[in-house]
Amino acid sequence: LLGAATAAALDGDFSVLMEERVFEPLGLSHSFMQWPDQTGPNFAWGYDGGDNPIRARIAPASAEAYGVKTSADDLLALLEAFIDPMRITGKALQKAFR
Repeated sequence: LLGAATAAALDGDFSVLMEERVFEPLGLSHSFMQWPDQTGPNFAWGYDGGDNPIRARIAPASAEAYGVKTSADDLLALLEAFIDPMRITGKALQKAFR
Protein backbone atom coordinates (compact mmCIF):
# COMPACT_ATOMS: atom_id res chain seq x y z
CA LEU A 1 0.00 0.00 0.00
CA LEU A 2 2.87 2.37 0.77
CA GLY A 3 4.37 1.79 -2.70
CA ALA A 4 1.05 2.59 -4.39
CA ALA A 5 0.59 5.71 -2.24
CA THR A 6 4.13 6.89 -3.00
CA ALA A 7 3.66 6.35 -6.73
CA ALA A 8 0.35 8.23 -6.64
CA ALA A 9 1.91 11.13 -4.73
CA LEU A 10 4.74 11.33 -7.28
CA ASP A 11 2.32 10.81 -10.18
CA GLY A 12 4.28 7.89 -11.61
CA ASP A 13 4.63 4.15 -11.96
CA PHE A 14 6.06 2.47 -8.85
CA SER A 15 8.48 0.23 -10.78
CA VAL A 16 9.81 3.10 -12.89
CA LEU A 17 10.18 5.36 -9.86
CA MET A 18 12.13 2.69 -7.97
CA GLU A 19 14.46 2.12 -10.91
CA GLU A 20 15.04 5.83 -11.63
CA ARG A 21 15.13 7.22 -8.09
CA VAL A 22 16.65 4.36 -6.10
CA PHE A 23 18.33 1.65 -8.17
CA GLU A 24 20.14 3.87 -10.70
CA PRO A 25 21.52 6.43 -8.19
CA LEU A 26 22.78 3.56 -6.02
CA GLY A 27 24.35 1.78 -9.00
CA LEU A 28 22.13 -1.29 -8.54
CA SER A 29 22.32 -2.61 -12.09
CA HIS A 30 20.98 -6.07 -11.24
CA SER A 31 17.91 -5.05 -9.24
CA PHE A 32 14.38 -5.04 -10.65
CA MET A 33 10.76 -4.65 -9.68
CA GLN A 34 9.63 -6.82 -12.62
CA TRP A 35 11.65 -9.63 -14.19
CA PRO A 36 13.36 -8.55 -17.43
CA ASP A 37 13.31 -11.47 -19.88
CA GLN A 38 17.12 -11.60 -20.18
CA THR A 39 17.64 -12.20 -16.43
CA GLY A 40 16.12 -15.71 -16.33
CA PRO A 41 19.26 -17.73 -15.68
CA ASN A 42 20.60 -15.31 -13.05
CA PHE A 43 17.81 -15.50 -10.48
CA ALA A 44 16.19 -18.25 -8.45
CA TRP A 45 12.84 -19.66 -9.53
CA GLY A 46 9.85 -20.58 -7.40
CA TYR A 47 7.96 -23.84 -7.91
CA ASP A 48 4.27 -24.58 -8.20
CA GLY A 49 2.36 -27.52 -6.69
CA GLY A 50 3.47 -29.76 -9.57
CA ASP A 51 7.15 -28.92 -8.96
CA ASN A 52 7.32 -26.82 -12.15
CA PRO A 53 9.54 -23.71 -12.15
CA ILE A 54 7.54 -20.45 -12.09
CA ARG A 55 8.06 -16.73 -11.61
CA ALA A 56 5.89 -14.45 -9.53
CA ARG A 57 2.85 -13.45 -11.56
CA ILE A 58 2.59 -9.96 -12.97
CA ALA A 59 -0.71 -8.54 -11.79
CA PRO A 60 -1.98 -5.18 -10.56
CA ALA A 61 0.21 -4.10 -7.64
CA SER A 62 2.56 -7.08 -8.10
CA ALA A 63 5.65 -4.83 -8.02
CA GLU A 64 4.57 -3.33 -4.72
CA ALA A 65 3.51 -6.72 -3.31
CA TYR A 66 6.41 -8.94 -4.41
CA GLY A 67 9.19 -6.44 -3.81
CA VAL A 68 12.67 -6.09 -5.25
CA LYS A 69 14.43 -8.85 -7.16
CA THR A 70 18.17 -8.40 -6.75
CA SER A 71 21.59 -10.01 -6.96
CA ALA A 72 24.00 -10.65 -4.09
CA ASP A 73 26.30 -7.88 -5.37
CA ASP A 74 23.48 -5.34 -5.46
CA LEU A 75 22.31 -6.40 -2.00
CA LEU A 76 25.81 -5.77 -0.65
CA ALA A 77 25.89 -2.37 -2.38
CA LEU A 78 22.58 -1.51 -0.70
CA LEU A 79 23.96 -2.52 2.69
CA GLU A 80 27.04 -0.36 2.08
CA ALA A 81 24.73 2.59 1.34
CA PHE A 82 23.00 2.08 4.70
CA ILE A 83 26.36 1.90 6.46
CA ASP A 84 27.76 5.02 4.78
CA PRO A 85 24.99 7.19 3.27
CA MET A 86 27.50 9.96 2.45
CA ARG A 87 28.76 7.90 -0.51
CA ILE A 88 25.32 8.15 -2.18
CA THR A 89 24.93 10.73 -4.92
CA GLY A 90 21.82 12.83 -4.58
CA LYS A 91 20.88 14.68 -1.42
CA ALA A 92 17.29 13.39 -1.22
CA LEU A 93 18.33 9.74 -1.39
CA GLN A 94 21.24 10.40 0.97
CA LYS A 95 18.82 11.92 3.48
CA ALA A 96 16.47 8.94 3.17
CA PHE A 97 19.31 6.58 4.11
CA ARG A 98 20.26 8.49 7.24
